[in-house]
Amino acid sequence: MLSVDHDNNTTNNHIYNKLTKTEEILLEMFNELPQKEKDSFLKAINTRKNELDQLYEEMKAVRERKGKKAS
Repeated sequence: MLSVDHDNNTTNNHIYNKLTKTEEILLEMFNELPQKEKDSFLKAINTRKNELDQLYEEMKAVRERKGKKAS
């Protein structure tokens, strides 16, 4: 996750130069949100990422079991 360092704008600008247009738009919109909404968004996206990680691991385990049965 991108950490915000308000004291080091040079580093932040270097990071921003590597962003895709979609990432730039997302950050611009995020930065316009009130802090409460930023916190809520980060919590929601973290929860969703964890759900997808868990789903991936479950699907991987199923495929591995199927692979063992086919051998």
